[in-house]
Amino acid sequence: MKWYVLFLLPFLALGQDPRGGIVGQVTDSTGGVVPGVTVRLTHQQTNVATTVRTNNQGNYEALYLLTGAYALSAEMRGFRAWTQPGIELRIGDRLRIDIQLQVGEVTETIEVTTQAPVLESTTGSIGQVIDSRQFASMPMRSGSIAWLYSMAPATVWTDRPYDGPWNIDQSSNLSVAGARRGGIDFNVDGVSNNSYDGATAYVPPPDMVQEVRIDIASYDAAVGHTSG
Repeated sequence: MKWYVLFLLPFLALGQDPRGGIVGQVTDSTGGVVPGVTVRLTHQQTNVATTVRTNNQGNYEALYLLTGAYALSAEMRGFRAWTQPGIELRIGDRLRIDIQLQVGEVTETIEVTTQAPVLESTTGSIGQVIDSRQFASMPMRSGSIAWLYSMAPATVWTDRPYDGPWNIDQSSNLSVAGARRGGIDFNVDGVSNNSYDGATAYVPPPDMVQEVRIDIASYDAAVGHTSG
């Protein structure tokens, strides 16, 4: 189970998707764009592959991907094959990974094994991703993962989430950048988990949750993220 909490300022934009996406541009060694390149993303845990092609500007886009580790590869006649394994995609991520191809035979392969950490630079949101290993070691009063929400920037509790995860009112009493409660979008595994008056409908026990993502986004950034 993957838990996604989005704090929106100043308005709520519906339809946020906690799945991830990887985008980028393919160029040759001179910096020229390369259209028609086959770009493949293989989920390393399931071996399920998603294949896309670059457009006339050399751009590729793979959206609605399940989270996990991916191997990214690119192939085009007249160029060496290119591959990079171990790309970690988390809930709500939209990563940009550009690819540079080298002239040669496609049977030759360039594998990228060392690279600076991939940063999410294509959205205007900021936030925090916490996996089960991290929050399993954190003290959470009454066993409610709602305590993690306040780890997002500019987020404070207006009342503590006491009485355990079943107290949805207390688990939703948050203020973001001084705003009142009501502009929060809760999702579980991509399904809306919103109740009345900006409250969450359900807070799962910590041992059922694989990953928690807490985001703050402006209205414009949230709409752009929704439209993909």
